[in-house]
Amino acid sequence: MKILLLDSPTDPRLEMALIADSARRPDRRPLFVPESGSWICELRLCVRISRLGKCIAEAFAPRYYDAVSAVCLLRPTDRSRDVRYMIMDDTMVQGDWTDLPAGDSIMALAVNGEPHPMSLPRGYIDRAVHELSADMTFKTGDMLILPEVMAAYDAEPGNTCTVTLNDKPILDFNIK
Repeated sequence: MKILLLDSPTDPRLEMALIADSARRPDRRPLFVPESGSWICELRLCVRISRLGKCIAEAFAPRYYDAVSAVCLLRPTDRSRDVRYMIMDDTMVQGDWTDLPAGDSIMALAVNGEPHPMSLPRGYIDRAVHELSADMTFKTGDMLILPEVMAAYDAEPGNTCTVTLNDKPILDFNIK
């Protein structure tokens, strides 16, 4: 499984990172914060690739992703050490997959009870699937983490995080 973090809101190929699948931690398990340094939790949306494909035309890209979820990335507050979060195990909590919303916005999204309506940039996702599939083969279960940050906060032990979509929890974990 490939986990691709897309950090550029304009060009999917800029500032892209490949995160090891050992960084993925299932939902509802605690996220343990390393004792060295200070860390933040970044909450983002991600989409799941649902079909095998290479050199996918942009017009057909919507056929290649089928679900949305939320992820929490544990990142160092000192951005000069940013590469560390990609190589550490258990630094990304992935939520439950749910069906894609019908439109280009997700209005019923909430983080810890606070509403966070967001756009689901389908044009950007389609372009990312098209451009990235020119260089790699997408496989069922690969993930694209979108660039827009829903929320970011200090990773303090004892904090909890719940992300809901249409009042259904899709991400729920404690920080230890």
